[in-house]
Amino acid sequence: MTLYQLSPYVRACRDGGYIVFLDLRLDRYWSVPAQTAPVIPGLVEGECAHGRGARLIEMGLIEPASAGSDLVEPRAAAPEQKLLPTNQSGASPFEYGLCASACWWAARTLARRRLDLTLASLAELKSRAAKPKADAQHLIGVFEEVRPWFPRQRVCLFDALALFRFMVMRGLKPDIVFGVRTAPFAAHCWVEWQGRLAGDSSDHCASFTPIAWV
Repeated sequence: MTLYQLSPYVRACRDGGYIVFLDLRLDRYWSVPAQTAPVIPGLVEGECAHGRGARLIEMGLIEPASAGSDLVEPRAAAPEQKLLPTNQSGASPFEYGLCASACWWAARTLARRRLDLTLASLAELKSRAAKPKADAQHLIGVFEEVRPWFPRQRVCLFDALALFRFMVMRGLKPDIVFGVRTAPFAAHCWVEWQGRLAGDSSDHCASFTPIAWV
């Protein structure tokens, strides 16, 4: 039996009866029925169909497994509890400016349309985050005050990128999570802080299966 692993720039998860692949370079999703997918340790076990692996290799989504290749580790579903913003009476002009800067960064980043480079940049920033300089609820409050003034429609990916960067710039280490849902297909993105949703206004994050995160 041939075993496969995900390509380095691909993330995947199982949602219901489907395997969903996310190509970070192209920012595109694909899905295949689980019963037709090749064996990918940690993701698909014993559900091999002849020829399907070759097609996914051709698409650049998987490759033959190498010795000691990592398993695909699933992430727990999004928490339902939210971290609510606090009153911003003590916010400084510096913080407002920093938040606006994070929004402009998110806009420039999305214009590049390279999710792989974006996540790599976020991971590096997060690894270099120093001692926290503000409370998470305070920062979420600042973001919610600044965001309506930024000239861009509210979209989960933009908002999550901007909030994540703002929190990291203030020394915190939140998680940014990408999730998918099949039948019908939908994708969502949100920020988590210590087991709670950070500033996400939706009530349905838990219905999405995490597929990529930093």
